[in-house]
Amino acid sequence: MEAPEIQNAKIRGYDHRVPNKILPGEFYAEALYECDKGFDFEPPSLRTMYCSEGEWIGRRPECAEAASEGAVGGATPCNAADAAECEQLCVLDDDGAPMCACHEGYAIGGDEKCVDVDECADGGNGGCQQLCVNKPGAFMCDCRSGYRAQV
Repeated sequence: MEAPEIQNAKIRGYDHRVPNKILPGEFYAEALYECDKGFDFEPPSLRTMYCSEGEWIGRRPECAEAASEGAVGGATPCNAADAAECEQLCVLDDDGAPMCACHEGYAIGGDEKCVDVDECADGGNGGCQQLCVNKPGAFMCDCRSGYRAQV
């Protein structure tokens, strides 16, 4: 089953046998998107859609016109030396000092490295009605066996 088209993007690839961590022995498909030149993902961590039991589920990735090179969300970029110290992003704080930041879906950990935020462990099951599957920088809702998503 072909994944939905995304404006200003193309499908980079499919993985049709992604193991479902919540339901061992079950699988889902994953479509990975790539934004066209001059466009970036918004939010940066949302690059995939998932297919379970014949239905594409999850939030649809969006590609927006890219900000100027090196800028993050309109913030002033760091110089190359400062940026090299950061795992994902480097921006200048209000005082003009460089600081490391992470893409959406990640947070700065105790060792100043970006760590995945487990949206499924927030006490609200990620807003999912049945199953919440944490993914690097994102999450997806899924259905228990015998159920399917309504879109």
